[in-house]
Amino acid sequence: MASRLSIKSILDPDNIVFIAPILVIASFFHVFSHNAGTHSFGQIEILAALILVGYYLWDKIAAVYPLEKIWKKRIEAAVCVVVSIFLALVPFAPLMTWQYYNLYKNSDRYSFNKQILAAIITAWLGVGVLFYSSYTLLADRMATQNASVPESSYVAPTQGQ
Repeated sequence: MASRLSIKSILDPDNIVFIAPILVIASFFHVFSHNAGTHSFGQIEILAALILVGYYLWDKIAAVYPLEKIWKKRIEAAVCVVVSIFLALVPFAPLMTWQYYNLYKNSDRYSFNKQILAAIITAWLGVGVLFYSSYTLLADRMATQNASVPESSYVAPTQGQ
């Protein structure tokens, strides 16, 4: 029996991580906009993708690790996310890559390959797009602000002779 695409199959914990790259790609249409509202919506899309990456890790820790390590690994993942939030998401991608590498190393290494790759790519691409779009938007605003400032016609007084 072939699997069918439905809301239930998409929201399945094994497939929910595949929504994250779609959100990041969809954010390309919004996050580079000069309109502040559209730009913010694109940022929300990226943050939702990063939340899905974190949720998938949280869910798969219970499936992969032995019972005595589950809460230790979940606390470790939560600490990585909290540190990333306090440091403005800069270390999110490397810390999640490390967490997903450990998940891959402790799993059977075949059943979660696509999901782990989707999560890692989403983390790196999402954080990269988030910062690059903010940088380009700020650079454009600074360029237009500096271009609109009129030059001064003030002539400095010369020292007495």
